Amino acid sequence: MPAPYDAFFHTATGGKSPYGYQCRLACGPDAKADEPTTLTSATACASQLISIPTGLGKTAAVVLAWLWNRVAHPDAAHRDTWPRRLVYCLPMRTLVEQTRDETRAWVTKLVDAGLNPPDRKPRVVVLMGGESLDADAKDWDIHPEADAILIGTQDMLLSRALNRGYGMARARWPIHFGLLNNDCLWVMDETQLMGPGLATACQLEAFRAAISQGFGSFGGASSVTWYMSTTSNPELLKTREWRDVKRPEEFEFG
Repeated sequence: MPAPYDAFFHTATGGKSPYGYQCRLACGPDAKADEPTTLTSATACASQLISIPTGLGKTAAVVLAWLWNRVAHPDAAHRDTWPRRLVYCLPMRTLVEQTRDETRAWVTKLVDAGLNPPDRKPRVVVLMGGESLDADAKDWDIHPEADAILIGTQDMLLSRALNRGYGMARARWPIHFGLLNNDCLWVMDETQLMGPGLATACQLEAFRAAISQGFGSFGGASSVTWYMSTTSNPELLKTREWRDVKRPEEFEFG
């Protein structure tokens, strides 16, 4: 049995306790922050709209939920139901840098505490224009079997998902196209700032999920997308392929 999620969260964040919504995102709808017996379970990975006010830990909520279910959970069968790549998409560079620093710190603390097995430590890769590539970013795409957290701006990530990768050789476009459309949990953060990028993400999700005349995808819950915003509007998710399809219920703070 894994350590309770509150202990996992406390270790990763350096002493903070999780809110109720953060527990539910990682452990399921019945999880409660003040009931430790509900914080040892796992949950399924499903598309959802996450509506949380600014400053209440959306980044920690999604990154640690993925780490809890995909990396740290002792049941390999459950881990395989979650995508092996977390694709964290943001509208601007400053948010990417902040998310990168926080994520790397969380992963390091969990590994040091023994709550993230070292042999399953995920890479944290930044895809952002003008960013000098570190060792993790240079060769992440030649290890498709490895767990990874990809953090980047929407131009860099969505262009790769469209087989038109910015800032890379054309011969490598299909590699990133395949990796970013299969076995991935996409997180679209601050959707109110994304403009047409949001509609693009919705349509790509529809194609991966084989909605209408979609194409389908490979690996776990690879068609899953989480949409996050402090000013969420479910109507913005109703693109062409989603017009007659019920979208996920809004996941709210509480």
